[in-house]
Amino acid sequence: MYKTRYVYLVCALALPAVWMPLSAQSSPVIYSFTGSTSDGANPHRAVVIASNGTLYGTTVYGGSSNDGTVYKVTPGGGSWTESLLHSFTGSTSDGSEPDGDLLLSGTSLYGTTSLGGSSSDGTVFQDKNNMGTWTEAVLYNFTGGGSDGNGPFAGVIANSSVLYGTTFYGGTSGNGAIYSLTPSGSSWTEAVLYSFTGTSGDGANPHAALVYAGSNTYYGTTYYGGTYGYGTVYELQYSGSSWTETPLCSFTGGSDGSNPHSALIIDSSGALYGTTVLGGAHSKGTVYKLTPGGGGSWTESVLYSFGASASDGVIPRAGVVFGSSQTVLYGAATEGGGSANCTGGCGTVYELSYSGGSWSETVLYSFTGSANSDGADPYSDIIYSGGWIYGTTYNGGTSANCTGGCGTVYALQP
Repeated sequence: MYKTRYVYLVCALALPAVWMPLSAQSSPVIYSFTGSTSDGANPHRAVVIASNGTLYGTTVYGGSSNDGTVYKVTPGGGSWTESLLHSFTGSTSDGSEPDGDLLLSGTSLYGTTSLGGSSSDGTVFQDKNNMGTWTEAVLYNFTGGGSDGNGPFAGVIANSSVLYGTTFYGGTSGNGAIYSLTPSGSSWTEAVLYSFTGTSGDGANPHAALVYAGSNTYYGTTYYGGTYGYGTVYELQYSGSSWTETPLCSFTGGSDGSNPHSALIIDSSGALYGTTVLGGAHSKGTVYKLTPGGGGSWTESVLYSFGASASDGVIPRAGVVFGSSQTVLYGAATEGGGSANCTGGCGTVYELSYSGGSWSETVLYSFTGSANSDGADPYSDIIYSGGWIYGTTYNGGTSANCTGGCGTVYALQP
């Protein structure tokens, strides 16, 4: 059972932010995908990092059937070596086009495919490492239709042994769903915890993963829906025997932002941080913060509006992560950066730092595209580990097997 209660909040106006000039940096690309049957192509999501420094990720295309791959990139001897762990087949017994971030837990990777499976509505899968041999298993096949989810564009998170995730489509209204997967012996049981309605202020079409805040409380974003149709930030809470979903903020599509694509992060005070693809002072996207107040209210403020100059990043499909402290945020913008090698620019990696009561942006790196054997179009979230930023670009790289390049993995030291 689920219930919905509504908190109507119109998002606030942008705070001033300062743009700083581009810093000099050689290309950070550590691997370029080839798009062959033995390699992946077009990574859409972030990498995860193991304790030994190995990076794991997925590509939407490439592999033996061109249905996507799971790969690892291993450091050693001053270079990086890439190898495939699984090539998706797109058959009724396997997924196709993995489009969500991976979860690394113990010796297993958990993820989702947006298509494929028994109903062609996507899957949740596990890749398990047994003494160096990786074996993939489909944990759940989405069915869509009347009540189940369809099209999981986000990855899963874990709370104890239960996996939680979202689907962009499906649910009782066709506007997406939140689900759980609970292990039971050698099988998994799925439950739809909430179906988005897209009406009366509710969100629609969640593209991002959930984030757990403790006390049976989760937060997430929807790309559409809300009071104005430009997306929401919502809370999902379990109490007693039911789940309650509450829209916390409805984006207006103006200076406060529009269409949040990525997951949220939480600081030590319980404030939420995220990005919107569009909106803001220049209609090119924002970084925003939601601060909890008394009585369940939330106040939204825009920390930065993209597109402040011709060299700035724009259209941030990726979210933000904290750096060495909670006064530093890192992220990637999919377009912009000033390069003429990509329509609209090849994208940037940026830093937001807080000082003196305001946030200032610095472009750390501007991608220049496959014409320079560089990355292009960083769709994915980034991770920050050991003083380094790691991420992927959907296009770019050295291979001519894909239009615009087959994508890259990059490592950047701020």
